[in-house]
Amino acid sequence: MRAVKAQLQRVERALRGMPQGDLVAAAHDAQDAAAVLRLGYGTAERRDVPGYARYARDAEAWLLQVGLEARSGHGELAAEQFALGARRHCSACHDAVEQAAKGRR
Repeated sequence: MRAVKAQLQRVERALRGMPQGDLVAAAHDAQDAAAVLRLGYGTAERRDVPGYARYARDAEAWLLQVGLEARSGHGELAAEQFALGARRHCSACHDAVEQAAKGRR
């Protein structure tokens, strides 16, 4: 997940410069991060975390949408979706992983 975190930070930096942010870079990094998250309902699925595959699919869809908006030149919308999604998707998954870890103790 460190790779995803680094990519998300690059997306955020690229979008931060709105309205003149680097939308091409934001779209590229969002798509790359989505590809990594796709592994979360495949080879890297955490079966010990209830709902992990759903979290991964939802986060993948969120990042693909951010990338689509950025690629389409809708920088403000991409930035808004990114900020809302980061709070929603990242927090939900991290909380679930933390709960699963507590259950194993």
